[in-house]
Amino acid sequence: MAGAYVQTWEEGQSELETSRTLTVSGATANNLLCGVVVVRDGGDSFTTPTGWTLIHDASAGAFGTAAYYRIASGTSADDFACVWTDNGRPQLVVQEFSGLDSTAPFEAKDEDITNISGTATTQSAGSATPLTANGLAVAFLGIKDSDEWNVGTVTIDNSYTSFDHYEETTAARAGAGMASKPYTTTAAQSPTFTTTDGGGDSYGAIAVFKEASGGASEYTIAGAVTISLAIAATLAFNSHSEIAGSSPITVTPTATFVHFAFTGLPASETFIVPAETRGFIVTLEPRTFIIT
Repeated sequence: MAGAYVQTWEEGQSELETSRTLTVSGATANNLLCGVVVVRDGGDSFTTPTGWTLIHDASAGAFGTAAYYRIASGTSADDFACVWTDNGRPQLVVQEFSGLDSTAPFEAKDEDITNISGTATTQSAGSATPLTANGLAVAFLGIKDSDEWNVGTVTIDNSYTSFDHYEETTAARAGAGMASKPYTTTAAQSPTFTTTDGGGDSYGAIAVFKEASGGASEYTIAGAVTISLAIAATLAFNSHSEIAGSSPITVTPTATFVHFAFTGLPASETFIVPAETRGFIVTLEPRTFIIT
């Protein structure tokens, strides 16, 4: 199963400072945490919080943003303790995601600094291409002036969800946002944020994370599809069948769930899913095909 959004933590400050810690309480151990810190009137450079890994950071004048990730411990070690140079007014956001690899989930990243010192009403998150199918893309948004990208005026395209955008209510304060999308292919992930407000200095970044190792991957299929997987022989439905050999077969399920397991077979063989199987779930470990 591809990654899924769990919850959000956020905190902002209207006064000038050079550090702020966002308490991350209640995260589940081995889940993925992603965090973004945005600083107005400071943030020329950032110190990576202990236990976190930098995705991207950028700054220009009185505006800086940095994005990070870590594997949750379920303890106070998950706290997002951010430090930057020059006094500034920060906004911090952390989101938690389940169903992703708990050892080495990161696969690719990108950023877009085109508008970091200019006025814009659209902000690309960049484009990141997964190395493997099935995972989660997380997009990050940094806003210099919250009154130029007001909460409630911001959206993101390409079916990204769990979008959270936070800012202090005082004008001219930093704004920070995050959104995510599960994916099932290796197609590039390239979302764009948009505001119906006046627009201003903005920054975007994106990272893609693979799903948990050994878990089933889900693909939604419409109609008859040929899938490049190695399977063989005649298999029983509604059962778990260990198989060997290398002959491709065509399967017409007669039950709502079909479960196959395969080991050591060549990847050049094919599995043909006929249109009559729509509405069935066909599982060939480690991939699951939901036929619609």
